[in-house]
Amino acid sequence: MQSQKHIVLVSANLGSGGAERVLSSLANFLNAQGYRISLVNFEAPKIKSFYPLDDKIKVYNLDLFQKKEMSSVLRLISLMGRIRVLRRKIRVLNPNLVISFVDTVNVITLFSTLRLHIPVIVSERTHPDYGQLPTLYKALRWFIYPNSAQILVQTSSAKEAFPKRLKSRTEIMPNPLKTPPKDFHKKHASSKTIISLGRLCPFKGYDLLLKAFHKIHADNPEWRIAVYGKGDERKRLEILRDRLGLHQKVTFEGETKESWKALKNADIFAFPSYFEGFPNALAEAMSVGLAVACTDCLGNRDLVQHQKNGLISKVGDVESLAKNLQMLMNDPKLRENLGIEAQKILKTYNEKDVFQKWLSLVKENLNEK
Repeated sequence: MQSQKHIVLVSANLGSGGAERVLSSLANFLNAQGYRISLVNFEAPKIKSFYPLDDKIKVYNLDLFQKKEMSSVLRLISLMGRIRVLRRKIRVLNPNLVISFVDTVNVITLFSTLRLHIPVIVSERTHPDYGQLPTLYKALRWFIYPNSAQILVQTSSAKEAFPKRLKSRTEIMPNPLKTPPKDFHKKHASSKTIISLGRLCPFKGYDLLLKAFHKIHADNPEWRIAVYGKGDERKRLEILRDRLGLHQKVTFEGETKESWKALKNADIFAFPSYFEGFPNALAEAMSVGLAVACTDCLGNRDLVQHQKNGLISKVGDVESLAKNLQMLMNDPKLRENLGIEAQKILKTYNEKDVFQKWLSLVKENLNEK
């Protein structure tokens, strides 16, 4: 009887982000295909996964998070320590295949598996020109990535940014989109709510959203904004909201496991990012037929065509974002038409097809037919 193939997935954390959602969904899918799955991450010992995982999936927390502010010397020492700990764990687990998520983790994983003769697939989650990779890791990425069995990126623009010598092993793997619940499309009266979902960090551009809404809320006093997500920027954004006189119009709801419910209660989805990899939240909003107003950054522009399935403003341009929001707020028919077109995204990124692509890739690297 053929032994069960063992796959180790490596990630930084078990949080509520888009990469973690895809990772947990992929782990559950591969587990359902009969593979033995282990999830190795850098979280502290008692941290649990935000997203559900099958009971058969083994989770190993290595407690490898490092301080954000570190000198170059200390960062190098920390990197060497993380490589040593991860290598020890991978040798003990002895998998047939390793799949790593996110650029910094990819670098650590590839060094950790040197000369172990285990194929490693690395998955990039942002555009390589716009990510927030520390200088040390940027230099090491191009040195160590040739050791990967395959490099996965989320968009064609991300693939084009890779050096020529790596393009032959680079493949586009978009994020999977779940089909909305069957009862999602029940008609509901307008709640006059603009929603946004995402981590509260600088590159998500929530300061732009607040400033844009400040320009138009006096003419639209019945409208409000609800932002779902957590992050270090929350306090600063709350201060900005209050300074702009929007404390009764804008709420920060924290993270949610019920994104469908949040989207169902909204009329417009706003996404003012400075850059994205594959914008999960934007894709989810489009899949349920919400009219979207987003910025023309890498990632967003791979999904949205201006005035066809959404409205696009220049990155960092408060005036154009405010104008697009105003158009959507004042025109229910425009919202409906853009939403109908936006839903067609499911044909390209539906979960079933994307995971079948993952399965083919896994079988190829395991030398399975």
